[in-house]
Amino acid sequence: MEFFEVMFRALTGMKLTGSTLMFLLVVFALGWLYGKLTLRIGFIKGFFALVFGLVVYAFLAVSNWLIILIFVAGVLVNHGPFVYGILLWAQSLGDIVYAMRYQQAFEDIRQKEDDLEEELRQRRDEAYRQREADSEAQKRWKDETQQARGGKKRQERTAGSSGPKSTGADQKRGSQRQKHEAPKRPTPPGKGLRAQYLGVLGLEPSRDYSPEDIKKAYRRKAKETHPDGGGTAATFIEVQNAYEWSNGSRKSPRG
Repeated sequence: MEFFEVMFRALTGMKLTGSTLMFLLVVFALGWLYGKLTLRIGFIKGFFALVFGLVVYAFLAVSNWLIILIFVAGVLVNHGPFVYGILLWAQSLGDIVYAMRYQQAFEDIRQKEDDLEEELRQRRDEAYRQREADSEAQKRWKDETQQARGGKKRQERTAGSSGPKSTGADQKRGSQRQKHEAPKRPTPPGKGLRAQYLGVLGLEPSRDYSPEDIKKAYRRKAKETHPDGGGTAATFIEVQNAYEWSNGSRKSPRG
């Protein structure tokens, strides 16, 4: 215990006592309070945060590094998850500045991206399970077909070749009838719809884009059209619908 007291005093210049620990706890609480005060800041909260910040700055300016570190730790308890989320989301310095300036817009844009990525992940998992089920069904069908053919050959050997044999021309006509009777594939969506939604995202309809290209275009347009950034709710919803459709979502675009 004496060793820790000596090391604590050598590093911080303070004596390790109960009152010192209580003082550091109060500093941490002040940092937590300041961090709470600066979350979703408005005019009134901004005024109090400014006054509080000036007082705290005057106090920290004459404090040692440990007190400053404890205060910053208290602030990060509130802002840490938000800052961490921004760093994971941001692809450029402009994204960081935008997220810090328009917190609600950042959360709305990120939520849409997360929801769509989760939907696409579920669809990939579903497609993988479907392929597994299809391969298993094809294997069973192949085994049943081979067994049926084997039984038919045994019957033909026992009954003899008494029936008329089909000619090559008959087989050819039968295959042609099956080809003509095959169901038609559904036609793909019209080019006008694709051009419309890619145009909303600022992309050229005549080109092919990767999911990452579409995501970047959505983020750029979403930041421009979000109501907090000077856009309107209608245009922001239109951009979200275009992003959803352009990624192949099963949901029909909502108005």
